[in-house]
Amino acid sequence: MKLGLVFKNASYLFTSNVLIRLINSLATILVARYLGAHDFGVLNIALAFAFISSFFTDMGLSNTVMREATKPNANISELVSSYLKVRCIFVLLTLVVFIFVVNVLYNDPYLINFIYWLVIPTIFGSALQSIGSIYFQAIQEMKYTALIRGVSGLITSSTLILFIILKLPFSWLAPIYGISSILGGIFSIFIVTRRISIFNGWNKAILNNLANFTIGGIAVIILPQLGPIILEKSTNLKEVGYFAAAYKIPSVLYSIPGVIAAAFYPLLFKYGNNNEFSKHEKLSIIQLKFMSALGVIMALPFLVYPEFWVRLLFGENWLPTSPALSILSLMVILQSINYPLADALTTKGRQFYRTVVMIVGVSLGSILYFILGKQWGSVGGACAAVLIEAILLIGFTLLNQNGSKLLKLGIMFNVIALVLIYTTTFLLREFFDPMIGIFFSIIGFVTIVFVSDNHIRKEGLQWIKNYMEK
Repeated sequence: MKLGLVFKNASYLFTSNVLIRLINSLATILVARYLGAHDFGVLNIALAFAFISSFFTDMGLSNTVMREATKPNANISELVSSYLKVRCIFVLLTLVVFIFVVNVLYNDPYLINFIYWLVIPTIFGSALQSIGSIYFQAIQEMKYTALIRGVSGLITSSTLILFIILKLPFSWLAPIYGISSILGGIFSIFIVTRRISIFNGWNKAILNNLANFTIGGIAVIILPQLGPIILEKSTNLKEVGYFAAAYKIPSVLYSIPGVIAAAFYPLLFKYGNNNEFSKHEKLSIIQLKFMSALGVIMALPFLVYPEFWVRLLFGENWLPTSPALSILSLMVILQSINYPLADALTTKGRQFYRTVVMIVGVSLGSILYFILGKQWGSVGGACAAVLIEAILLIGFTLLNQNGSKLLKLGIMFNVIALVLIYTTTFLLREFFDPMIGIFFSIIGFVTIVFVSDNHIRKEGLQWIKNYMEK
């Protein structure tokens, strides 16, 4: 089943993203401590617009290029060239719409200028970075995708730390983010042009069925950004800052399963294109097993000991974020399950159903964020985020053929282990130092899964054997 290639690519993406996202997170945490809750809330509103705008320069093209690239005798250079041309058009359209929307939503000239300076350069930078990412993902040489992301992340982290060291004014932070993104994009283009020409013909097939990917993709990118944007309307900027700080750690953690999913994506598409549905189902189950286990391992420390982490990372002044952090940790686990279920739909040509689920999630999510945020501030926002993921989980399971079978075989042992370990750790947490409790909870979870799940045990032992023989 070519699992070796999948796990090899996953290891490249995982290693680079874990290290880079860890560095980025630490830099962002330092920025939060430096700015305070109010200004950190402003920053995250601008970042939310940056993420959303960056998607609109892609509009799901990455998925259609990947679909075409996994077909027999695909011309990768031609596909990348076509991707670049269409994306340039989307960049210009996005700029026009973005400027209009920001001027409609906000009246404060200072806030508008801050958003402009951060978002506009980021739109160009992310478009350039995506050229390299999509090319190397298509040819399954993801060590270069990892390199692009790594260099871009290091540039951003370095400039953020420099911002704090030099004690620059808050208004300088926006262009620092934007210029860092452009530098990462330039590096991406440099690497790709050493391999292929990025101006090499046109393939209109990348536009086929683009609408479904576009609509579904809009929902995917908007969901994580709904919190800061809607909470700003239903509560105050300080609560937005608390929510953004609490959300920062889970957002880094749940992006890691997304990175692992990217390694499975080409092979799942290949099985889907060739109608090899039995192999597709087996690979989806394997993906669920590993990604849900990883999600639990990442979430446990923050689920049980949120106060310890907030005090350590942000300081005493940020302790009001602790309840939100504990709640949002559940989102990491749910995301780790939702990724494989959603990818199972997309890679079998059922993107329309994924789109429907995501639209429902965004619609209900907007309402939940507003109502719960108005009632309970940052904690309400955290509850809304988890409820949205639960809604998506139900939708993906119902609309997947054999969805309940995938869920049962993919996460059953991991859920049992999570319940046992969380209950034990929660009841005994007052008797242990947090670091000791975290260590034993993770070891306990891994041990239970390793003993109870025969497939995980066989794959794990095989991986250890291969590693020792190198």
